[in-house]
Amino acid sequence: MPCRTFGITSASAGFGGGAGGAVSVGAAAALDVSAGGEDGGAGAWGGGASPPQAERTSVVTESAARILERIRLSPPEVASRHARFTLFPGIGEVRSALRYQGGPFMHLRPLGKTGLRVAELALGTWGLSGDGYGPVDEATQQKVVERAIEMGVSLIDTADAYGGGRMEQLLGRILADRRDVVVVTKGGTDRTTAPPRKRFDGPYIKESVEKSLRRLARRRVDVYLLHNPSVSALEGGDAVDTLTALKAEGKIGHWGVSVGDVETGRAAIRCGAEILELAYNLMHASDMHRLAGDIVVSGVGTLARSTLAHGLLTGSWTADREFPEGDHRADRWTRLELETRVKQLMSLRFLVHGDVATLRAAAVRFVLANRIVSCAVLGPRGVTQLEDLVREVGMGPIYLRDEELMRIPRALEATGVEP
Repeated sequence: MPCRTFGITSASAGFGGGAGGAVSVGAAAALDVSAGGEDGGAGAWGGGASPPQAERTSVVTESAARILERIRLSPPEVASRHARFTLFPGIGEVRSALRYQGGPFMHLRPLGKTGLRVAELALGTWGLSGDGYGPVDEATQQKVVERAIEMGVSLIDTADAYGGGRMEQLLGRILADRRDVVVVTKGGTDRTTAPPRKRFDGPYIKESVEKSLRRLARRRVDVYLLHNPSVSALEGGDAVDTLTALKAEGKIGHWGVSVGDVETGRAAIRCGAEILELAYNLMHASDMHRLAGDIVVSGVGTLARSTLAHGLLTGSWTADREFPEGDHRADRWTRLELETRVKQLMSLRFLVHGDVATLRAAAVRFVLANRIVSCAVLGPRGVTQLEDLVREVGMGPIYLRDEELMRIPRALEATGVEP
């Protein structure tokens, strides 16, 4: 399948590649009306800026249309388990202004051009599966998934490789009768060999989709992602044609790619991917920012993973932190590297003030402040972790002030980090 070529670069869309670039931390309004129009699309609040704070007001009903016409912005939707409301950007103290029996609310964002609208906080399941950080018992796994949905999470990110397929099976049992939760799964890792290998040939992908459907107990996978393919696998193989055919058959609703670098991200967009998943956090933001122009032009949805950098951005580690056996972080950093990272975090402490109670809250808020992000994927391994994160992140719509966002790259560069 031929891949499309867009005649635009991130720089030409108004996104600088360096620390002084337009959205080097997601803070500029380079893409306002010109990139997304005035109808609440990607450009309405800027290509990475925090939404502008409107006049402090109360929730209204009768004059809603008049207010919207005045501020000329589409309001973010807010979802709960039981109801959907609309809030106006700039409303102060949303949490105290709204009271609804049934629990917290979450803003909805469009998942690119798929037509799906999902809560801006998603549940990731790699750590929950026990693969990344050590064992998690099934009872805890189930409680985390159920509590996430109860609080308004409407997208769950998993993969056929997580727990050897057991995570998909668990989700299949929990979500058997629910179609209001978007399930994103990934394929392309063949674990029948030692060591596991990547496979993106058509027959393997087709077989993987069929197996995922059985484990998830669904007739259709809402979103299917290729799990970290190479550029050559996307542009030289038959994976894209296979996914296109599976979508036409109704086996998958939408397809995309989980990528590990900018080049693969651009290749995925050229090949017609509808969704990109990539790492995006305070310490590693450059890939998302370099892809920003391509994302806006193509309308691709974006899932931001590694929002807490494998726990580093919780801000609770000491330089002598030890990781247990089975925890991938034991091999990720040397002792010296970990000491350096912990010291570098001190440069970001200015973000913790007021209603930003912790560094981890600031980290997730940083991701949500970028309006090209469809949702931030969280990876809690327990209900308490999940609840604390949701509580601390809050509802915005101002997650971090623009002046703070603009200060971040300078603070990190002073410690040797390229944001």
